[in-house]
Amino acid sequence: MKETEERIFDYISNNIEECIEIGIRGVAKKTYTSTSSIVRLSKKLGYKGYTDMTYSLRSQRMKREFMPVDIDSRYRVRSRAEVTKFIDCLLNMKIAVYGEEFSGIVAHYINNRLFTMGIESHLLDCIDSKLFFDGIGKTYDALIVISNTGESVKCLNILKNAELSPKDYLTVSFTGKFENTIAKNSDVSFVIEGISTENRIVKQPTPFYGNVILGFEELLKLYLERKRSL
Repeated sequence: MKETEERIFDYISNNIEECIEIGIRGVAKKTYTSTSSIVRLSKKLGYKGYTDMTYSLRSQRMKREFMPVDIDSRYRVRSRAEVTKFIDCLLNMKIAVYGEEFSGIVAHYINNRLFTMGIESHLLDCIDSKLFFDGIGKTYDALIVISNTGESVKCLNILKNAELSPKDYLTVSFTGKFENTIAKNSDVSFVIEGISTENRIVKQPTPFYGNVILGFEELLKLYLERKRSL
């Protein structure tokens, strides 16, 4: 890599959010280079162009910030403290669960498993989410939402209603991307590694839903171990 290319790459790597905001022309100005030089560099590194390079680098950075969960290499989390917080949630809280479409099947499974473990839970219907928070939801303490893309509007509305509620809910999410709005707005965020969510065609195979269930079973093992130790 030439000296000019190294300067461009170092600047983008160290200021990725700014570079996405100011665009290729802004980066060219900051690095005293040209837009054509930046495009050549991105293609030299195997990217389609500037935008592909910056978003890919940001995604790689986000992935480094999430660490593997000991229970399952497919699960990643922002900190181990979040795993502990979730286990505490299973031990002490009443939980509402939500997912839509295929995530709804996973939500139904998780709700049933919580019930069989003796944990009080409620399968939340998005249609009654506002009624839930105004009524029975006042007796619950935590919310679990599942979304492959991490951008489900209905899941985000549930999190928003939880935030607006005078009750302090613990919010937990299971998503398939390292960078997504739902994860950012959750107290505990589990990301299932290696999931491609760019293609939303229903027929596109994805291990996301199965991996959420497998990982959740491992979380239940941690829950039982902690419960036995009390």
